Amino acid sequence: MDKDQSTTPVTYRRHERTCDVSRLSSGVAKLSGDNIHDIAFGLGIAHARDRSLQMEMARLAGQGRLSECLKCDDETESIDIFMREMGMAYEAKKEVSQISTIANDYLQAYADGVNYVWENEKTPWEFKLVRHKLAPWKPEHSLLTIKLMSYIGLAQTQEDIERLIIQSVRDGIDLTKLKSLFSPHLNELSSKRIEYLRNVKFLRSRLPIEIKTLSYLPKLIASNNWVIAPAKSSSKKPITCCDPHLEVNRLPAVWYELHAKTPKNFFLGATMPGVPGLIMGRTKEISFSFTYGFMDMVDFFIEDIRDGKAIHEDGEKELNLRTETIKRKGKNDLLHKIFETQSGVLEVPVANKIEDGLYLSRAWTNQKGGTGDPVEAIMGIQESVTVEEFRTHAAKVSISCNWLVSDSLGQILYQQSGRAPLRSGSGLVPLEAWIKSNLWQGIVDPRDLETIRNPSEGYLCSANNLIENSGPHQVLNLPMGPYRHDRIRDVLSGLTQIDPQKMMTLQNDLYSLQAELFLAVFEGDFPQTPLGRSLSQWDRCYNLESVEATLFENFYRNLLSEVFGDNFFGKDSLLFLQNETSTITDYYYLFDQILLSDDEETLELWFGGAQKRKDIFQICLSRTLSQSNSYQLLPWGETNTISMDHLFFQGRLPKFLGFDQPKLGLPGGRATIVQGAVYKAHGRASSFAPSWRMIADMSDEKIYTVLAGGVSDRRFHSSYKSEISNWLAGRYKTIQL
Repeated sequence: MDKDQSTTPVTYRRHERTCDVSRLSSGVAKLSGDNIHDIAFGLGIAHARDRSLQMEMARLAGQGRLSECLKCDDETESIDIFMREMGMAYEAKKEVSQISTIANDYLQAYADGVNYVWENEKTPWEFKLVRHKLAPWKPEHSLLTIKLMSYIGLAQTQEDIERLIIQSVRDGIDLTKLKSLFSPHLNELSSKRIEYLRNVKFLRSRLPIEIKTLSYLPKLIASNNWVIAPAKSSSKKPITCCDPHLEVNRLPAVWYELHAKTPKNFFLGATMPGVPGLIMGRTKEISFSFTYGFMDMVDFFIEDIRDGKAIHEDGEKELNLRTETIKRKGKNDLLHKIFETQSGVLEVPVANKIEDGLYLSRAWTNQKGGTGDPVEAIMGIQESVTVEEFRTHAAKVSISCNWLVSDSLGQILYQQSGRAPLRSGSGLVPLEAWIKSNLWQGIVDPRDLETIRNPSEGYLCSANNLIENSGPHQVLNLPMGPYRHDRIRDVLSGLTQIDPQKMMTLQNDLYSLQAELFLAVFEGDFPQTPLGRSLSQWDRCYNLESVEATLFENFYRNLLSEVFGDNFFGKDSLLFLQNETSTITDYYYLFDQILLSDDEETLELWFGGAQKRKDIFQICLSRTLSQSNSYQLLPWGETNTISMDHLFFQGRLPKFLGFDQPKLGLPGGRATIVQGAVYKAHGRASSFAPSWRMIADMSDEKIYTVLAGGVSDRRFHSSYKSEISNWLAGRYKTIQL
């Protein structure tokens, strides 16, 4: 057996680091070392063996070097330009010198492991096809990966919706309805600001859609997690459960599992290739996980540019100019100029000179700074022995997270993290950058972020829902809908003597509170047709066999079109949002709040009253039924489908070669605990669904997990697709100390 597949430990040494590396029978990496630095070294070896493709593709994308190293076309050039404007690699390189010595040593230990493999073992043959050689991994590349994790799918999603607001204002959409849709966050949208936005000389209508659909970028989107207090647990010890929802139409899986041990501790759980340390899982004293917190960390500002300078109330300010050289295979180098104001990156068309006028600048709190703290936090989290010790570290993580943690003493705790700006407005309306009081005044102190300890209910849960801050700052404005959170809460509140088996059942729950609420509007008045009766009797579960789930989704789509199409965005614009973006997939609850509202003013504005709202529901249902045929309507498992494609080849190879997992039905919907969200953008499929499931009972030294894919990115490795069938069936393996 090859040494990289052996269950017999092999000792590796480099500089002062030593680690024993092997595998469990499941293929999961098994490491043993004297301390977390040795484990980081071993993890670098494991990641480089199993996920070099993922790490390098993400690194090249983050550096804006796809056109140089892989291929040059419109898509890669668009990505490279955007990534250079974001400056993630540029800033990460600078930030290495600013982080602590202990954090740098930790990152270097990991880099030593990666480079050991890259120097002494075979390079992935995919890179040989494009004649690309792997450059040494450096600490700055782990910082770059952290920045990518913080932005792609997270801050980026917030940026998407803020661009939509700006575009809607410029398009002349009904402002009363726009303010209603985003209520109360557009109250600052004054007539003067509307005029400014309509006169802005350049607006990038959206991010390059390729950014959001690149499988090899670490996109964190949605998730569930909950933790059970001892009083509700059959073992009388806490139980931690999580299932992060990320893109699953890819091979290998996003996460990389770990079994590691030092003389005083152990680490069981998930890691992110490119970053050392346990991200979610179980140690000797604690178990922990996170969901995306939907913290607003992005703002736009209105800039007045004259003679190449930004106008401010305290005088003109020179623009900072950075010229990036983008090398392109088979073409001349592209010189791209990037201008920055004191607010953020200036969005301008490609030109040598900026015309006088109004422009937008884009600010993101993690663009500069914010990577050193997460490294030390990861180190601190792994060595924490109580929830309070964990809290002090987790609160400093720059990524917007809802952390849940339990300890061996029986304590449970929620901690919010992220770098929220100290802003003067709601965050959704671009403010004038020339007024000093409109600018960010720093970052919200981590001590002011929300903490919840040992609630009387006996559990804590989060599912990207609204977390109200008891402190002085409200850092969320557009969370996801509450349906998954409420379903988890409803089930947990009725359970006693909770054990891992009950939690496995809950993690695979397919009931939709969204469907329940929408169908309740009909008050039992369904058309007396076969499909009408079937929908009225539906159990509201998105299982693969459900024809009713398909029928309800068709109704929901028709309803969105009727209410928000011709009478708001315009039919074509709404179709674009539905078919070519993830906006409605991410922010469906904005629309649901209108559709399900009990507020008289809202009902009058959008429908002409409560009765007319019900009439519109009936019209849309009748239209849906007339478009459907009970003999031809496909079950959900044949409608909601994905193909799990190889990261490098992206589905371009014949299926019989085995690089891809062909068409699979995905259970669940946008609002079920098992989220099964599938959408397309520019013809490229994307998704988010449970990418990893974990259950950890603090009464024993093991975790139950299943991964959406396999361990290795090597097509002919035994662990390439090893867990797909178990993942789809909701079956778990045990990772035990």
